[in-house]
Amino acid sequence: NLIGFGEGEMQLRKLISDLDLESDITLTINASRQEIENHLLNTDIYIQPSFVDNESGAEETFCIAVMESIASGCYTLVNGYGAMKEIYTPLERVNPNFDFYLENDYSDLINKVVGFYEDPPKENKIAVQDFLVSYSPNCVVKEIFEIYKKVL
Repeated sequence: NLIGFGEGEMQLRKLISDLDLESDITLTINASRQEIENHLLNTDIYIQPSFVDNESGAEETFCIAVMESIASGCYTLVNGYGAMKEIYTPLERVNPNFDFYLENDYSDLINKVVGFYEDPPKENKIAVQDFLVSYSPNCVVKEIFEIYKKVL
């Protein structure tokens, strides 16, 4: 299942067609929150294929979808560049159920997916919970308040 698309949708559809994978891949463009939750709870691996837009320089930053996949217990693979690397490196260090794949290195991505199925990692639920709590509204407000105190 592939859920949600950006500007690369037509390119992805063409690739799927060129590789004759239409019967193997389900594309879901406008999934409800409930549908997304159901997919994540029934998914082994979540891959976040974010990239930097060459024209605008825009890139995925925090990415709530990654948080949702982590909270759902999916083995989560994220393209390791920019803000994603900065935000999620602490989780990578403590949770074997999370990893980065090298930007534009699809052999690295494939090796990690195959490795998952050959030897599934054990999720460190305590580390995941600690990481997710660190981004809760209460923690974020507290951090912002501390920053304001230093500035003022």
